[in-house]
This record gives sequence, structure tokens and C-alpha cells, in this order.
Amino acid sequence: MRTCVTLLALIAALAFGGPNAALAQTTGKKDVVIRFGNQPGIATASIVKHFGWLEKQGYTVKWINFNDAGSEMRALAAGELDIMLAGAAPEMVLSSKYAGSWFVAGPLTNGNQLIVPVDSPIKAVKDLKGKRIAYPGPGSQQYALIATALHAEGMKPEDVNLYKSAAPDMLSLMQRKEIDGFMAWTPFTSEAVRTGAGRVLLSAQDVFANVGGKGEWISEGYVASRDFASKHPDALVDCIAAVARATQMIRTRQAEAVAALSAETGLAKETINFAIDKKFAVFPPSIVPRAETVNSMVEIFAQAGLIEGVNIPDFVQSLNHPEFAQKAEAALSRETKQ
Repeated sequence: MRTCVTLLALIAALAFGGPNAALAQTTGKKDVVIRFGNQPGIATASIVKHFGWLEKQGYTVKWINFNDAGSEMRALAAGELDIMLAGAAPEMVLSSKYAGSWFVAGPLTNGNQLIVPVDSPIKAVKDLKGKRIAYPGPGSQQYALIATALHAEGMKPEDVNLYKSAAPDMLSLMQRKEIDGFMAWTPFTSEAVRTGAGRVLLSAQDVFANVGGKGEWISEGYVASRDFASKHPDALVDCIAAVARATQMIRTRQAEAVAALSAETGLAKETINFAIDKKFAVFPPSIVPRAETVNSMVEIFAQAGLIEGVNIPDFVQSLNHPEFAQKAEAALSRETKQ
């Protein structure tokens, strides 16, 4: 009898909506595999993974870890990932080179700081001239932020001795006086302050506001494959709803969120708590990516030479897709009220 009912439903779907309607009605969550890219650090995706929220809904999730956004974006472009978490800046920059990626959520703002030793004579951006400053590399958001801060003071990146380094090594390099400071992201920046080794010269939000950026600098972002978003829009909404739930947990049940992050990443709880409490990592009440903020960020990357050969308004319109986060937050709100 069940087979007969299923067959009749399939025939009805074909009759009234064609093969696509039939597929939509016969494909459930158990049939959807989500290939989810993640990175280490204070990341909302790690909370989603820890609690298995997507798996509990019936999805099969393949969690794939990456150490940099470039590798993730190449995997997304090659059809090997469906959704990924990384720094929003490299996601935006690389999306100008890899077609078919949609920016769908921004759950972490600020997130990057330029750190100098506590006793450093460097008091302002102009004091960076001739100084050796570590940064992750020329394609990073840290480079774009440094270049933007220098440009606002009438300076160029060539005025500073930029030294490429892995973020986990930067604090020890500074303590050994091999560098005069570094630009990186939390928890590497916040640990320098927490341990008393360094102080913040400027933050991503400082740079963004100084050049007229609109909104809050998006540090952590989610990008989805256009193919996945088109084929499985409900699954993508569920992914973003899980991210929104993780963000809400950090804001309202921090101890529980920190325990999950510590278990997933190996970071000490005091490290994570300090980064959150001192606003090195800010988790906003809404993760919907605002077009004006994305547009302001893209303009900064274009000025730094990281994005070239695109019409910025057209590019932002094709890249930014807030509708999934809007639906996700609406669903989470309904869930919370029940």
C-alpha cells in the first residue's frame, strides 16, 4: 500500500509540476549530503559540528578541515565543497576569480587587530614607517587592512617592512624582538594582550570606520556553492540557521558555547572567553550580510589591488545573497518562541 501511495504521489508530481517538482517532493534531508568546509579557531561552524545539529535533522555532513581560505575556495570552485567558513575578506577577493560562489552569512565582526609590544614607541599608524610588521601574506585581509590604514595616512605598504609569517608564530617572533608588531586575527591577537605581551594599535573596525566603511567589518563569513544553493535551498537555510543558533549561543549561553569550542579546537577556555569578553571577536545579533557593508569591503580590497577588473556594484549584487540568512533567522525566531 505504501509503495502504491508513493507511486501515485510521484505520478501526481510529474503531472502537475514536471520532473523537477517530482524531485523536490521525493528528495528528503536524508538524501542530501552537505560537504562543509571549516577552519580552526573561534568559529561558529565548530559549534554546529560539536552539537551535530545538522546531522540530527537527518543530513549527512562531511566536515572537511582547511588551514586557509585559498584552498577552501579552490575546493568550492572544483565542486568539492557545498558551503565553507573562512575569513570573509579572502572569500570576497577569491569570489572575484572563482565564479559560482555566493556570500550567505557573516556571523563574526571585527576579528582582526594590529598588535605591538606593550612598551613599543609605536603609537599611531604613521609610526609604522620602516618597522617590521608580520602579516599572513599579500592576498590576506590583513594585507588589505594594513594597506588601507597606511593609505589613509598618505603612506604605502612599501613604507613598512612587511614580513610574511604564519599567525601562530607571530607572538613568539614579537617576543624575540624579530618583528615590531603583527597583524592577525583572534585568538592570536587576543592572546598577546591577555598574556601581557602586546597591545592593540588598531583593529579592523578602526580601519573600516576611518575610511567611511558602512556597518561592521565582517571577519568570518560563509560562502556557498551556487549549484548547491540552487539545488538544495532548504538545506542551505538549515545550515545557516545552525550557524545563527551557534551565534545566539555565544551571545546568551557563553559558557556552553566556549566549552564546545574548546572541545572542538583544543583552545583553552580562558583564551576563548578573553577574546569574546574583550570584543576581539564580536558576534552580532544578526548574521545577515548587508549589501552596503559588503560593498564597502569590496571597495577597500579593490583599492588595495586585491580585486581587479570587476564592476563593483554588479559584482556585489551577484556575490551577496542575504535571503538565506534572512529565512534562517526567521525560522530560528519561530523555533525560539515555541
